[in-house]
Amino acid sequence: QFDRAVTWDTAPELNGEADFVVTGECLSTRVFYQDQVLYTDSEVRVKESFAGALVPGTIIHVVEMGGMTTQGEYKKECGIEEKDFEKGGEPIADDTPLLMGWDGYFPIEKGQSLLLFLGKDVGGFYREFAETPYYIVGGYDGKLLQQGSAETYARPLPWEGGKSARAAFSEESLRITLDEIRQMNE
Repeated sequence: QFDRAVTWDTAPELNGEADFVVTGECLSTRVFYQDQVLYTDSEVRVKESFAGALVPGTIIHVVEMGGMTTQGEYKKECGIEEKDFEKGGEPIADDTPLLMGWDGYFPIEKGQSLLLFLGKDVGGFYREFAETPYYIVGGYDGKLLQQGSAETYARPLPWEGGKSARAAFSEESLRITLDEIRQMNE
């Protein structure tokens, strides 16, 4: 599920790889750690289902690597020890907010409207859940954010530094309309 040797760059590729294709809105997020890795669990209410047996209104858990935490919590949970080059310098305060992403992409945020291409963690990798969570195809390839039109979604560009980690788009961003998804799944 986190294999970057393969990427899915078109709507048909994503649709063919996904077990579930849905639109939805993120209701809440929470971070958790497993095996010294930070993850975000996003509760998403399904608005429309195009593939797979998810009923509109169902709330699902979507898990991604990374999330918002603090420097102190991250160091503690991930077993990070002070490095030699850090000694004698000004330490980063434990209560400093820390946003961790993956390859320049950040987890779903509360309130975002999304088009998701999903798989289900049937192998039981995520031990924290009573019900089986979902993962995004390609780690982040299968996560598109709603654009100005309720019918159009686009994949954000990876973050390249700077002060804001807000999603950005360009002419090269993959854009998919809901009509395209409907036609693929007829």
